[in-house]
Amino acid sequence: MSHAHKDEFERIRLEHDVVVSFLTSEVRKSQKAKSSKLPLSKQALQDNLEASIATANDAYALLLMATSEGFMRAYIDSLGINLGKEPKLRMLIDKCCKEFKKTNPQIPIYSETIRQVRDLCVQRNEYAHGHRLGGFPSIGSMVTTLGRFFDQLP
Repeated sequence: MSHAHKDEFERIRLEHDVVVSFLTSEVRKSQKAKSSKLPLSKQALQDNLEASIATANDAYALLLMATSEGFMRAYIDSLGINLGKEPKLRMLIDKCCKEFKKTNPQIPIYSETIRQVRDLCVQRNEYAHGHRLGGFPSIGSMVTTLGRFFDQLP
């Protein structure tokens, strides 16, 4: 994987860790400051913080998928292939694999990795269309999977 791909995936993973750590710290502070009953504004703040923690993985999962989609588009564009204005993510995945395979790489993109990236694509689409709430793998797991997919791509 290029250093740019690796660095970007790692930056997103670290940013996710920082955000979740900060939000968790704020929830703990809010919980310690509890008197017999929190004022409505403090309770609302705590509820919002807890909701933010619960959805942080989803938000960063979507960011990772969008970043990966950009990398795939750049790879296909670098080959001079025009896929049109809005190719579907699955089409990008398949086209990247097909074109990369033509280069007879020393290390191919393994079918298990392709399946896992396609699964992430399906999860992203279901989430984006409101058919799924959450359920993405952890950000660290996604970075590993996407890293294996992009491992040999320039």
